[in-house]
Parts: sequence; structure tokens; C-alpha cells
Amino acid sequence: MKRKRYERNRKFTGRNESQLITNREIKKLVKKALKDKPKNKPAKGYVFLKTLDEGTHFETQAGTKGLLISKNINCEVIVTHANVSKEDKAYYLGKQIFPETTEVKKVRV
Repeated sequence: MKRKRYERNRKFTGRNESQLITNREIKKLVKKALKDKPKNKPAKGYVFLKTLDEGTHFETQAGTKGLLISKNINCEVIVTHANVSKEDKAYYLGKQIFPETTEVKKVRV
């Protein structure tokens, strides 16, 4: 004996025939989920690292100062100053990779 479609779905979803999800509803939910992305905006007075030109000096909110070398998905920078203890300076200074959405202030040299 062949079951009706809603009976087969009810077995897996635990819903009765009035609560079944249709393909149209599924497609609508998928489209909404794909549109619902976070919209990144930098804080007031800051810009994203990806918007700066190569060779620009910048400063982060934590006080790290550096120079932008190249931009891709991640940005290569040279860190010239970092607010860390003396023992850790050797690790933080020099060439580093920062995300392109790092909030920075453009510094005039």
C-alpha cells in the first residue's frame, strides 16, 4: 500500500498535514538566509585596511602602528610599533598578516 506524500513527510518531520513545509517555502527560506549577511561598517573615524592604498601608514585601536605592503584577502603589513611587553616585541614587530577588515586610522607621516 502506497502512502500519501504528507504521511511520508510526517514520519520524518513530526508534522501533521497542515504543518508540512513545501518546496516553495524552503526556497524562500534559503533565499532569505543567503541575503541575510552581516554588513560590515568601520567605527567612526576608522576605515578598513582594504580601503587604504599600498604604502600607507596606519594605526589600530590598540595602538599598533604599521605600513601596508600589499592587499589580497589578507593584507601584508610591516608593524613598526606595538603596545606589548619588552619580551614580546620581537614577535609582534616586523612583517605580519592582518585581515582586510581590520579597523585602522590613516596616519600622516
